[in-house]
Amino acid sequence: MKFYGLVINVVSIQKYLFGSNKLKESQGASYLIKHIYDEPLQTAIGEIFTDPIDFQAWREKPSQSYIAAGKVPFEIGYKGGGNALLFFSDEKKLQEFVSKWTTKLLKTAPGVVTAVACNSIDSNHFKESMKELFKKLRENKYKHIPAVIIPRHGITAECSHTGYAVETYNKKEHDYLSSVANATVNVSEDALDNFRSIFEDILGNEFTFTNNLEMLGQSKGKDNFIAIVHIDGNDMGYRFSNAHSIESLRTLVLEVERAAIGSFEAMLAAIKSQIDALGLKKNYDKKKRRILPLTPIIVGGDDITFVCDGRLGVYLAKLFIDSFETFKVNEKEPLSACAGIAVIKTKYPFYRGYMLAEELCKKAKDVRRRKKDTASWLDFHISYGGISGTLKEIRESQYNVDQGNLLYRPYKTGSSNGEAPSLEQMIESSRELKKFPNTRINELRSVLSQNENVSKIFVDKLKARGEKLPEVPGIQHHKTLFQDSRAPYLDMIELMMFTFP
Repeated sequence: MKFYGLVINVVSIQKYLFGSNKLKESQGASYLIKHIYDEPLQTAIGEIFTDPIDFQAWREKPSQSYIAAGKVPFEIGYKGGGNALLFFSDEKKLQEFVSKWTTKLLKTAPGVVTAVACNSIDSNHFKESMKELFKKLRENKYKHIPAVIIPRHGITAECSHTGYAVETYNKKEHDYLSSVANATVNVSEDALDNFRSIFEDILGNEFTFTNNLEMLGQSKGKDNFIAIVHIDGNDMGYRFSNAHSIESLRTLVLEVERAAIGSFEAMLAAIKSQIDALGLKKNYDKKKRRILPLTPIIVGGDDITFVCDGRLGVYLAKLFIDSFETFKVNEKEPLSACAGIAVIKTKYPFYRGYMLAEELCKKAKDVRRRKKDTASWLDFHISYGGISGTLKEIRESQYNVDQGNLLYRPYKTGSSNGEAPSLEQMIESSRELKKFPNTRINELRSVLSQNENVSKIFVDKLKARGEKLPEVPGIQHHKTLFQDSRAPYLDMIELMMFTFP
């Protein structure tokens, strides 16, 4: 039986999610993306087909599919995270759906740009059919970008949130906004309620999330930081492209989603149990619920983004990854992920911080791929001021000194192979360094940027005092602070400052 597949992808999803510097609008945008395949999809399908459609069958009974046998006119392969795979028995119905659904999208989620591709599916050669379908999607992304917002002109006012043309007045903000900002602002509380609902068992009536970056536990009057954490599952494209049937594809999607939600729950439970030991400022909402020092933006699938107090970024990312690795998919295959953590000033532009976190995650993936490793990796950056340039430009200009490079990161999160320290080993070494007096740590930081003679003098002075810098597995520093033109001590200092406990 011949049927047709339709794959939908939200183009430039990061730009849409982080197009504003306000956390609540990013959460609102994430909520809109999550629901574009719910009510708008169901309404469009309802207008096309007269018989009722079971929209939850793919989730409740993933191992049952009827489209190939001609028993149903429409079926959901999977949906979520800005992506959807739908199946139709009639190609004309498929085309009609695309027209109706994208029209509704202009009203419910203005500014969302989608790319679609369709192709006939041979259930006997499902894997090959899917590869051809996704190949078409990649081509279509670059062929046409639809206009989904009102363009700006010389006579139109500019939205202070997005830079688009002002279109409406928003009572919540007491300001004139673009349709994009207006839509995300209007659902920002719904987004928080949705996250509270998902993690209700962990939060209870005692804890809650916030959409205010200033309420994550930072102390006013001091240099306070937030950490933007971006985590992405490894080898997911390979896993999805090798699914051999609709049923196996659905099962994979649901298993990965379960792993992401479960890992986030484990991270919340851990931080909840330690919250009084964190030493953070206590904040409460109007219902007297204590605000956790982290808040989600994207949770689901293999793509996770959250914001937390700057001192918790590396620690929470590691907690999430450790839990994520305990889940199995594809008939007991282990999962792994890479993370990027951008620690920035609370007042710094949010979008720029997210872009840096995404670059850091990509850097971790690149190193993992180059080393042909299967484990999880993590990279981080502490910005004490502004951010200028790409991650590569920042590291080349700020971390290359006379003696070599000041960074050892990124790090593998699991056990080390002995050639280089793991994240756990570096954190343990940073705890040892914390026992040194602050004057010695400040001196170490200064010496790292100077020449080799100064470095040798510093090491000799430590020996004369009977002091010894923390040992790092795989690294021997008997005469100088650098080995093979790299030093681990700046990483150690920053992990000491920005990792709990």
